Amino acid sequence: MSLMRIGGRLQKRYSYSLPSSISAQRQERIDLHSGMSCYKLESQLEFTAQSAENSKAVAGFFKELPVDNTADHFFDDYNDIIPADDEKIKRLAILDELSAHVEKTCKKIKEHGLYYNFTNDKNLLFNYQKGIFQLEQQFSTAVEFYSAVNIHNNVYQNSDLLLDETELLDYTLEELKNKLDIIIEQHFKIPDAKVPQTGEYTIILNHNAASVFVHESVGHLFEEDNFRQQTIFNEETVINPHITVTDYAHTAFGKPCLLPLHIDSEGTETIDVTLIKNGKIQNRMNNRQFAVEGICTGNSRSSLFSQLSQIRMRNTALEVDKSLLADLSKIDNALVVEKINAGSSEQNGEVELFVEFGHEIKKGEITGCVRNFVIRGHTLDLLNSITACSDDFTWHSGNCGKNGYGLRLTHGAPSIVLKGTVHGC
Repeated sequence: MSLMRIGGRLQKRYSYSLPSSISAQRQERIDLHSGMSCYKLESQLEFTAQSAENSKAVAGFFKELPVDNTADHFFDDYNDIIPADDEKIKRLAILDELSAHVEKTCKKIKEHGLYYNFTNDKNLLFNYQKGIFQLEQQFSTAVEFYSAVNIHNNVYQNSDLLLDETELLDYTLEELKNKLDIIIEQHFKIPDAKVPQTGEYTIILNHNAASVFVHESVGHLFEEDNFRQQTIFNEETVINPHITVTDYAHTAFGKPCLLPLHIDSEGTETIDVTLIKNGKIQNRMNNRQFAVEGICTGNSRSSLFSQLSQIRMRNTALEVDKSLLADLSKIDNALVVEKINAGSSEQNGEVELFVEFGHEIKKGEITGCVRNFVIRGHTLDLLNSITACSDDFTWHSGNCGKNGYGLRLTHGAPSIVLKGTVHGC
């Protein structure tokens, strides 16, 4: 992937990422959207796969592939896979306007950056079941905002996603400015935020934090290789009957997911996997090796051909029964978690969520901002303590590591209320 930077001074830093040239032969590159390695062949076909064990053709570039069906080359013009010039100009003009807005309204920001990343790739995938090659288009866009804020004679650096996998041109300039203002306001609050006292709290996880929570507390343990080693979930496990957790393949709620995957790294067609439905354990994510009763879910993934393909999540969603819908702003006393920067889960169900930023509510009033603390608890205790939610389900993208290998995936959730132990000062 080639990268072109636009802008000459710190106050106007942003980048525009485009796919690498199609003329390259046998050139390996990483498709940032699908998390797959793409191989450009001399015929200008693009083959995507990772598992040398099950897709032997990758190493030999089709030589050993036991199929006759191949597609004609489909990249007639480089313009087929990049946005038209007028669209690019519109996007860059919006970024200029947003940068000017920051300079005009935020004099205490020492420097800032707007980073725009775009990919639009067509991949030829090998479908193992059908023995054919299948064309799939991947699209991704995101905008990140960086700031260096000068407060109390110190400079604090922060970055947040302004847009997460949604198209820049889908928003009006005023909508984007409002989103940016909210991020900037948070960046100014962080230096004065306090570390909360250790103890038991009512915790409100906003939709971003809640999506990380379901990824860590449920998702990892329902990967079949992990499920066989974990010690908390079985057919008799009592789980909150108001929750449902699903790992979606490519479509959810009638719309394409942020990471639509139709074929996994082993060439298996992907299917949705309901992990928990109304508190009842249903299925697990697997690959060919761990397929249960011959049904493979298409969850084998890796980000590079040279890496091990493992059972991994794709688009994991927490859905909470509408009976728990509530106005979370009416809660009297709670810690509100707005940003989690990492998390982990153990086979015995212990979960840790590392909180970067939030605020505290006492007697219905915001009393101040909080930062740098850890939420610890047992998966079942946390899930069973969910008592309320908002009607604000949102998808978020993230990066996840397993056995030393990282890749991109997405998770979604509404804002939720639960009970947990906070470890602060």
